[in-house]
Amino acid sequence: MIEAVYIETDIDLDSFDLCVFTSKEAINALQNSGINLKGKNAIAVSAKTAEYARQAGMNVCDHAGGYGRELLELIKKKYHDKKLFFPHGKVLAFDLLSPMREANIEFFEQTVYETRCSSGCGKVPFEKDSIFIFTSPSTVRCFFDLYPWREDFYAVAIGKTTRDALPKQCKSVLAEETSIDACIEKASQIEKGYVQ
Repeated sequence: MIEAVYIETDIDLDSFDLCVFTSKEAINALQNSGINLKGKNAIAVSAKTAEYARQAGMNVCDHAGGYGRELLELIKKKYHDKKLFFPHGKVLAFDLLSPMREANIEFFEQTVYETRCSSGCGKVPFEKDSIFIFTSPSTVRCFFDLYPWREDFYAVAIGKTTRDALPKQCKSVLAEETSIDACIEKASQIEKGYVQ
């Protein structure tokens, strides 16, 4: 439903103590710009994003439980005295910027990618009782730009922010963790009738 468009940057990461990542796309965007991430310190919004940063050769110091609010609290508690670099998408699901400014945290933020509805996604005829996994508010928006919701559909949301983006008429459930694997597991439970 969505695709990321990377924005070139020539940021010097040596100027910062830590990079703050709320998505793997920010990591991809920096790599796409030829930024060397190996050995750089990072904190991440979730275990999955942290693992992605490790795979890029970064030293992951910490991660939150999958939500921007948790990441903010982690920064305020443990990293408030560090100089942070926060690369992010054009649209923020959770505004980290204002609260970090209010807390006098030293940071530099930069938009390094933009999420757009996929141009190659054509209309698909869905079967009765289809289950949809939504991984971000952007996937919700792009889906509803193309398709009407039916009463027999079921939605699995990766997190609370994504679930809140769904229209009220949607039957929806929250994944146990903010990961694709947890969403697939929840969809499987719905399919087997374990979730009503």
